[in-house]
Amino acid sequence: MKPIVITTKKLQDALRELENKANAARLLNGSEKAQKAWDEAKETHEAIEAPIAAAVEEALSEVNGKASAFTLTTFCEVNDFCVELEEELQNRGITLKSLLGTVATLISEGPSAKAYKYSASGTKITVKRVTDGWRLIDVKRVDVYPKQPARRTVEVSAAAADDIRRHMFEGLQIRET
Repeated sequence: MKPIVITTKKLQDALRELENKANAARLLNGSEKAQKAWDEAKETHEAIEAPIAAAVEEALSEVNGKASAFTLTTFCEVNDFCVELEEELQNRGITLKSLLGTVATLISEGPSAKAYKYSASGTKITVKRVTDGWRLIDVKRVDVYPKQPARRTVEVSAAAADDIRRHMFEGLQIRET
């Protein structure tokens, strides 16, 4: 599978601009000028995001077929996974430089009803962190089972693991006894 863009610096910048325009509109109590700026920023964001979302959703649709109940079907689900993952890893102390090459997988959750006796079709996505954002590098159809929560795995580089260790002990002195 050819990697599909999920996030890019351009998209993140457009989103940041959109948030700034929203804050400005709130401060100016919804003035016409602020509303116009908001609309322009929103159009820019949507113009950048639309082709990305279409490519991701097409890849998901090809793999999922008609299945939709326990699968990942939208760009938002994939994007939210990447955004939340990056935030979590940065909160653990990993620098952006060390994030490069991080590979993560997400498997959709199974049916919530225990009465569901058999496996259902789910989705497994694999994403990779590159210089300017995340890329969808693989999508597979998998079996998911009743009461199975969504599962994820994350593979980080040795440099990222060192960042986590450094962050974990930051501000602590280790006493040798």
